[in-house]
Amino acid sequence: MEQARSMAGYSKRVGSTWRVLATATIAIATLLGTGLATIANAQSSTIAVRARGTSGSEAITLRVDNANVTSWTLTTSFQTYSVATNLTGGITVAFTNDASGRDVQVDYIIVNGETRQAEAQTYNTGLYANGRCGGGGNSEWMHCNGAIGFGNVTGGGGNPDPTFFVGNITTNGAVRSDFTRYWDQITPENEGKWGTVEATRDVYNWSGLDRAYNYAMANNIPFKQHTFVWGNQAPSWINSLSASEQAAEIEEWIRDYCARYPNTAMIDVVNEATPGHAPAGYAQNAFGNNWIIRSFQLARQYCPNAVLILNDYNVLSWDTDAFIRMATPAVNAGVVDALGAQGHGLEGQSLSSVQNKLNQVAALGLPIYITEYDVARTNDQEQLQIMQQQFPLFYNHPSVAGITLWGYVVGSTWVNGSGLIYSDGRQRPAMTWLMNYLGR
Repeated sequence: MEQARSMAGYSKRVGSTWRVLATATIAIATLLGTGLATIANAQSSTIAVRARGTSGSEAITLRVDNANVTSWTLTTSFQTYSVATNLTGGITVAFTNDASGRDVQVDYIIVNGETRQAEAQTYNTGLYANGRCGGGGNSEWMHCNGAIGFGNVTGGGGNPDPTFFVGNITTNGAVRSDFTRYWDQITPENEGKWGTVEATRDVYNWSGLDRAYNYAMANNIPFKQHTFVWGNQAPSWINSLSASEQAAEIEEWIRDYCARYPNTAMIDVVNEATPGHAPAGYAQNAFGNNWIIRSFQLARQYCPNAVLILNDYNVLSWDTDAFIRMATPAVNAGVVDALGAQGHGLEGQSLSSVQNKLNQVAALGLPIYITEYDVARTNDQEQLQIMQQQFPLFYNHPSVAGITLWGYVVGSTWVNGSGLIYSDGRQRPAMTWLMNYLGR
């Protein structure tokens, strides 16, 4: 939880200035073909990493702005490994080949002559602490595959924002070839829902999830599972079982998913549990009134490295107070890592109202993911205007750790009017503005 909090906090302390710098860097890079490569190459930085392994076979990778710069195989004694790079974003040192007997100790890094001690960094997803990987920070050690964040190349030490993203979902069960041109995180729209995967008891259909997950792994972008426990789109057979059988099947579903997709970055563990929405009655029957907490405990047991999210709709409009009442016991129990606020249906809400609701949810003290954002307007200018007003609010809010839009191809989105590009790649004005805003 501390990891997720620090990631969100740092990204907003850096704020829009960091992103403006990143946008400028990308813009300069586009000039390479015009003979202005010297401008882009003028700012080279040297990064040195001092580290060792316990077995001498550990591999670490230096990443800047989510891009792999280089990798090294460690020895059992401290060595200093150096590289030059033109990248200017967040620096992470990642442990990538954990196995029995393998651990990594990072003493410090040096960025352009400035030393940054590993134990001074609170972002460490490789440290085993509090019973799980990623359970602490401020340590030189990585016992699991994970990373220590050392701040930005030009911005000094602290926690980088290696996982802040603006992502999207699959399109009609597939991933379009243009996906990573626009988005840097992926969620399966329907392929990860329990009723899709296990429509027949004990017969799994992983094909859709495999496609989306393998695409994320191949393209080094975060994969978010949607969803484990939900009152809709669950297998119909679960409702006819006894409570003990339901509990066993829920655990089996979560266990088998996590075994197949161990590098899942985020999970909508419980979806739409606010009373009157779509709480999972079968889970309540299985586990009693603490069914939300128990669902998160199972997700933590079997997917120990994922960010576990409590997701719901109308959080930023009519049902803010009801969501907070529902979420508070699980938040206080310490089992929830982040909160998911779906972004459907906000077109008629005033910006000040959305901001006030977002601040109310942020007061729970957890990072917030805008999980299902869309602007459903068939009129191009209306869609553009709403996007220009709302998106910067989410992007720059100090508690928002990532944004997932819910579809982008006209005619293939959940709600009419929310598409951003046509199937032939032509962009609606809101998409053109968004890509310019993000520097993509």
